[in-house]
Amino acid sequence: MGARAADPSPPPTASCGGCSPGATTTRTASSASTAPPGRRAPGSSAASTRAPPRPTSSWTARNRSDAPPARGRVLRRAPRGRRGDAGLPLRFRFPGGDEIEREDPYRFLPTVGELDLHLIGEGSHRRLWEVLGAHPRTVDGVAGVAFAVWAPNARRVSVVGDFNAWDGRLHPMRTLGGTGVWELFVPGLGEWTIYRYEIAAPDGSLRLKTDPLAFAAELRPKTAGLVFEHGRYPWGDAAWLAERAGGAQRARPLAVYEVHLGSWMRAGGETGEWLTYREVAPRLAEHARRLGFTHVELLPVAEHPFDASWATR
Repeated sequence: MGARAADPSPPPTASCGGCSPGATTTRTASSASTAPPGRRAPGSSAASTRAPPRPTSSWTARNRSDAPPARGRVLRRAPRGRRGDAGLPLRFRFPGGDEIEREDPYRFLPTVGELDLHLIGEGSHRRLWEVLGAHPRTVDGVAGVAFAVWAPNARRVSVVGDFNAWDGRLHPMRTLGGTGVWELFVPGLGEWTIYRYEIAAPDGSLRLKTDPLAFAAELRPKTAGLVFEHGRYPWGDAAWLAERAGGAQRARPLAVYEVHLGSWMRAGGETGEWLTYREVAPRLAEHARRLGFTHVELLPVAEHPFDASWATR
């Protein structure tokens, strides 16, 4: 993504407990009113809509003056998770009078453990997909999504999406020690939430980046990540894994058929739709068996902006 230019229109002033008067952002237990219209993700094929004025949250009000910084200037990092003020949401008020309320994400402790941070720091973590990315979970009885990304050179990282009008100042993530990991648990979000990371580069420019460990993605030409619960699939290969662990496979001949599923076969020919995994499995197995192959190796199945990519370009 290219650098984003400074926003010429000053955002509203805000205040909270311990802040100057004239508040437009408060911590309250009252119900929310109508939310402002969301901003479309960059890269969307639909016509862009005018973005609503940017609100400020209570933590940004505590850590900056009423004269807001220009776009790209680094804000102070959000405080570490803390206990207290449980159940009191943050209210974001827009100049047009619209308001949204969100539960305070900074009252929750970090969701990435010390052992994970140590292993990531020394480069020996073997199960990063269980730590980084976007994971639906329940923390202190509150359902939400835990976001974590490794961005060691970033000056600031925020998680953005339709849930906060793509405003990087509403959900800045916390940096955890010197490991380069940024983390934030956002309550109230769930599966299929569209999200990206807004990253402040060392030169102060802002860029929107797709999560490299996203478990699902929008269909092209859109490229944002989607929250997906990947651990619920019931695998049925226990017998095969047990046989493999016994070493019997090592004494058998090995012939590997490497294949890219997206280009190997389509329904109705090359111009047709892609086959699903259940549709392609029996056809591919029969094809490989007929040619004398014993194993199939799939070229990367991760999503790419270019559908025909074999992850080599």
